[in-house]
Amino acid sequence: MIRLAEATKALGGRVLFEGLTLELHPGEHAAVSGPSGAGKSTLLNCIAGLDSLDGGQRFWEGVPLGLGKSSAAFRRKNLGILFQEVHLVESLTVFQNLDLMADVSGSGLHPRELIEAFGLQDLADAPVRLLSRGERQRVGLARALANRPRLLLLDEPTASMDPSSRAEVLGQLWAWCASTPVSVILVTHQQGILESGPFSSQIEL
Repeated sequence: MIRLAEATKALGGRVLFEGLTLELHPGEHAAVSGPSGAGKSTLLNCIAGLDSLDGGQRFWEGVPLGLGKSSAAFRRKNLGILFQEVHLVESLTVFQNLDLMADVSGSGLHPRELIEAFGLQDLADAPVRLLSRGERQRVGLARALANRPRLLLLDEPTASMDPSSRAEVLGQLWAWCASTPVSVILVTHQQGILESGPFSSQIEL
């Protein structure tokens, strides 16, 4: 589905990754680990087409991803993205945020499916501006799935959660993935996630 071939990226004169190869088939998951500043977030941005590679190539279903394939329309149709800073519509409730993404993408997914899958029933009618950082991450993860993406890109998706909440949310994520044809590339520095996730490949930067 997604493939990176000899991917290279430098920033500020420092090479973040060079000659990196990654290939994911539908339903497979990959983890990217490494210390702060190693280039993990930059790698996700390059995969999403939000940043360009300095060398190498990206392929989607065997077709090179050029400028047209890096458009917002392509991302909206195929990708779900959760950044470290969760950008939600602050004036809307949790339900409305999920509903907005489902409506804009035309996915036909009802927000209640995600609310139930990620244990958001008690927060559904709460304005997102009142949520804690951990709650925002949980909502952001659900929203990243509202367009029924084929590839989900997650940047430290549980960094603001305590161990119990982290385990619960990851369990909910993998359960969703088991019932839905979505692949995941997850960036993390937490060893427990690397050891417990159903990853077919792991990359260390």
